[in-house]
Amino acid sequence: MMSGGQLLGRLAGHRDAVLTCIADGRHQILSGSEDGTVCSFDVRAQQVVQRLRVGSGEEAVPSVRLHATDEHRVFACAGSVAYEVDLRKGDGAAVQQWDYNSEEVNQLAVNARGTFLAAADDAGEVKVIDLRTGKLHKTLRHVHDNICSTVAFRPHRPWEVVSGGLDSKLVQWDFGSGKAKRIWRSGGEAASLDGQIFNPPLVHSMAVPATDARPFTRLAVAARGDGNIVVYDLDAECSSDSSSSKSKRGMQRQRHAEQHQTQPRLCILGREQGGHQAAVNHVSFVEASQGRQLLSGGNDKQVLLWNWPAAVSPERSTVDWQAGQPEAKEAEPPAIALAGLSLEEGQATDKPLLACRISHGRKVNCVTSVGSSFVQTVFVADVSKKIAMYIVH
Repeated sequence: MMSGGQLLGRLAGHRDAVLTCIADGRHQILSGSEDGTVCSFDVRAQQVVQRLRVGSGEEAVPSVRLHATDEHRVFACAGSVAYEVDLRKGDGAAVQQWDYNSEEVNQLAVNARGTFLAAADDAGEVKVIDLRTGKLHKTLRHVHDNICSTVAFRPHRPWEVVSGGLDSKLVQWDFGSGKAKRIWRSGGEAASLDGQIFNPPLVHSMAVPATDARPFTRLAVAARGDGNIVVYDLDAECSSDSSSSKSKRGMQRQRHAEQHQTQPRLCILGREQGGHQAAVNHVSFVEASQGRQLLSGGNDKQVLLWNWPAAVSPERSTVDWQAGQPEAKEAEPPAIALAGLSLEEGQATDKPLLACRISHGRKVNCVTSVGSSFVQTVFVADVSKKIAMYIVH
């Protein structure tokens, strides 16, 4: 049976809409806002610990990221500049800044080793910065036709980055060479239903799982403006011409086919599956699920928890994603006290596609979570000044 979330409270600290929030996996939530600040919250005490101005403090902060190995190093962007902030130094704590982007930065990403920072911008470019030297490593360009809205490193492909844009493209890059490996164009599946026209399939958000569990390391998920969430197998076999011809023209045709394939889509989570009724603004993998669950939030004011492998048909993939799910690892419960709730109460014998629906009441900008395999604390940033906290089990 599908459950709803229980509202625990709201984190207050910002003075304008909260655009983004991330969890450190323990007891800290970091957020960025229209008010030009980054806030650090202790979820145990449910209060703000620090409120740091980014840059001049006059431009919105749409993205915040933690360093992979140093809990005090935080990356944030405002305008066209990316900043590194030291949380121990208080307000004005920027220790480095990079102004390599020519237009406004929409999202940042840090690789698993903490050696590279990626910044996706309104010019349709991704700047990859070497954090060891502070210098620009590579510019990924000439693929997105307009705004590049989202970017992520692939943890198990150390030289790969994936980006999504408002041109409805998802791009798999080799940032060592600076070249696109594959390009997928959204929209073929976004047909009208009962005469109703969907919004364009613009890619608003994209995520990859932070897991060692195979085959889930192969995944990426995109949240789109047409209300659909699409799960991709980035390592799926190419559906290109199998000819062994070595001619230059034949090789060009093969590369073109490889770059414009459409088959890696594992499943689409949309209205027909009980999903969002409007644009999906954010999607993330539930870390404790090791890649088998997704959280999404949209303009329909809904937050959804998905057991996405239930939507994969055998015809779409040679991988049995249901059987391939790893056993749930034991983990500590969320740092917030769960009065009267045991982990056993959250266990279920079946896994419906849509595990939870939260009617949040406001348009959602960002969703993230912390917790165990059975109980999650879900954090929702929306158009208000506060971050809502829900228990989901």
